[in-house]
Amino acid sequence: MIHYSCDQCGRKLAPGEPHYEVKMQFRLVNDPLENTEEEESDVDHLEELGEIIQQMELNGNHQHFPEQKKLKFELCAECSRKFEENPLGRDALAEQIGFSQN
Repeated sequence: MIHYSCDQCGRKLAPGEPHYEVKMQFRLVNDPLENTEEEESDVDHLEELGEIIQQMELNGNHQHFPEQKKLKFELCAECSRKFEENPLGRDALAEQIGFSQN
C-alpha cells in the first residue's frame, strides 16, 4: 500500500484521504528579442542538436539538458489552499525576515 504525506507540512495522509498533486515544470526560455524570425530561419536545428550530442559524448556527459526540470509534490487540502493563494510564497519571506511595524 502506498503511503502519502504532505510535502509542505509533513503530515501523514490517511489512506483514501483526498490530497492534491502539484506538478511544476521549469524550462529555459530564450529572450525573444535576441533572434529575429529572419535569423531563426537560417538556423539548422538538427545540425545544432547533433553538435550538442557529439559534445556530450566527447565529455562523457549523458545527463538531461539542464534547461528543463520537472517537480511533483503531494499536498494536503490545507496546504493546497495556501499554495493556491500564494504559489510563490512571497508573504512567507516577509514573515521570516521579521520587519518591524514602524
